[in-house]
Amino acid sequence: MANISVRTRIEHFQDFGNHLPHAKVYYREDWGTLYFDLAGKMFGVMSPTPLTMRRSH
Repeated sequence: MANISVRTRIEHFQDFGNHLPHAKVYYREDWGTLYFDLAGKMFGVMSPTPLTMRRSH
């Protein structure tokens, strides 16, 4: 996968996630990312731009 574009990688993992049992992949407007959900729990996020994760206090 070294020479595959970011968009192609995102499409590949989105398709893969949507084929897993009890999983779904959808766009989260509030985060601006693709959200990977497995049985109601987050198992990943993906975006073509870098993400910044912050801990809220």
